[in-house]
Amino acid sequence: MAYKAVIYANRTTEGLSVIDINILDDATGRFLARPTKSFIDDINAVPFLDYERVKQIVSKQYKIPPTNISFSK
Repeated sequence: MAYKAVIYANRTTEGLSVIDINILDDATGRFLARPTKSFIDDINAVPFLDYERVKQIVSKQYKIPPTNISFSK
């Protein structure tokens, strides 16, 4: 079973600010999980956050390949 992540983030003068992350089943699109507020706060604590760094953090935490991680516009 493959998973994908959709990350909701805003651009700021200091980098990205992650608002929310949804973990979905890639085949059905069914919602599976949402991270805790403390996990999102930990991501936002990283200085000069960019898209690649967010992908690395989410990939490591949820074992999702970076190719299955996207950002909502």
